[in-house]
Amino acid sequence: MDIGTNKQSFRERQRAKHYLIDIVTPAERFNVKLYQLHAKKAIQEIYSQNKNVLIVGGTGLYIKVLTKGIFSLPDIPPEIRRSLNEGAKRIDSATLYNRLVDVDPTTAEKLHPNDKLRILRALEVYVATDVPLSSYHEKHNFTEESYECLKIGLDISRERLYKNLENRALKMLKSGWLEEVKSLLKMGFKRSDPGFYALGYKHIIAYLDGEIEKEEMERLIKRDTKRYAKRQFTWFQTDPEIIWYKYPYPYDKILNKVKRFLLQN
Repeated sequence: MDIGTNKQSFRERQRAKHYLIDIVTPAERFNVKLYQLHAKKAIQEIYSQNKNVLIVGGTGLYIKVLTKGIFSLPDIPPEIRRSLNEGAKRIDSATLYNRLVDVDPTTAEKLHPNDKLRILRALEVYVATDVPLSSYHEKHNFTEESYECLKIGLDISRERLYKNLENRALKMLKSGWLEEVKSLLKMGFKRSDPGFYALGYKHIIAYLDGEIEKEEMERLIKRDTKRYAKRQFTWFQTDPEIIWYKYPYPYDKILNKVKRFLLQN
């Protein structure tokens, strides 16, 4: 899934060692607990070499859990999980999402309407406990302090950001994204596998299966990418620890900020 996940090139990964890349297959589920486990192990390895750690990414919850701790959820009875998963096969994502909106609008607001995996997880918690997933988040309050962190956010106008995202989507398609998906399907991976819930993949598969036209595929990929970016921005704006720098970015100022932080810690 190199192209579809916009994975760093081999040359980029030679300049600075990257972690948590190629650790699961498209058929394997990955969640925030696994992320925390792998990330902490990588951080410890980097620390042992007396090197600094950069956490780079766009999944706000994952970063929050890594730096502030994770909350415990009750075990979900297998029959509830099985029943919800079977029911989800018979309805579309929009209907499933609307059910979550009814019982847990706070969590629903943070999820994409097509993100069936996370929607189902939130519904499982509610059905099993009669308590919304968002209530567990609020109760935990993410108060642990695992690491000394400096959080830097790069701000840019929505217009410029959206244009960049549209251009990136087209570049990925021209770079062989369709062929990449064809190859994965030929390898035996199914469109229902968790990896294909990543942005863009379901639209490409729908196009390859003749369900939509190429122009519609491109439009939907651009639309969903921009929607995801909007949710990311909304999430990060609620974090008071992030120091924001506006475009055009003052790289010297950012670098000096990082250097001072490292000297103090």
